[in-house]
Amino acid sequence: MKFGKDLATNMVKKWEAHYIDYEAMKRILTTGNTPEVKREFHAMYEAQLKKVSAFYLSEVARVEQAVATRNTQLKAMSAVDEVQTSGQHYQVFRDLTDLRSFTWINAEGFRKIAKKYDKLMDLRGTDATEAEMLEAQLLREPFMGNKIQEFLDGLKGDKAWSRVKTGDGAMELKIISGTANHGLA
Repeated sequence: MKFGKDLATNMVKKWEAHYIDYEAMKRILTTGNTPEVKREFHAMYEAQLKKVSAFYLSEVARVEQAVATRNTQLKAMSAVDEVQTSGQHYQVFRDLTDLRSFTWINAEGFRKIAKKYDKLMDLRGTDATEAEMLEAQLLREPFMGNKIQEFLDGLKGDKAWSRVKTGDGAMELKIISGTANHGLA
C-alpha cells in the first residue's frame, strides 16, 4: 500500500481538510524538473506546514480548555457524578490520541514528500539533496513536539483523572496501521 492510501485510511475524517495534501504535492512534482516546479513545490510545502500547524494549535487549545473545564467539574463531583460523566473524560483522551495520530501521519507525509522531491528532481546521491533541509524545517513546527504525549502522561498520572474510568474500565488508544507505519503496524 502506498502512503497516500495509508493517509486516507488513517485520517480522522472530520479533520480531513487539515491534513497534508500529499496527493496535490505529488502532482506538482510530476509536472517536471524545472525551477518553476521547484518554487511551486516549496511554496506548497510551506503552506501545508502552516495549515497543519495552525489546526494543531487550535486543537491543542480546545483540548486544554476541555481539560480545564473537566478539572473544575471533577473537583465538585461525587463518585456517582464521576461515573455519569466519564464519557467527557473519555472524549478528552480520545481527542488527544486522535491528535497524536494526526501529528504522526502528517509528519510522515512531509518526510515522504521530501524524499520524493529529491528523487524526482534528480537530487539523490548528490550534494544538492534537500530532504534534510525540509526535515529541519518540519522539526521547527509546533506539531512536531512532545506536547501531546506529555499531556496524556500528565492526565494519566493525575489522581482526579485516573479515578474516572470508561464503561469497561479501559481507555482506547488509536493506533495507526498500514505499510507506511512499520513502527506501529
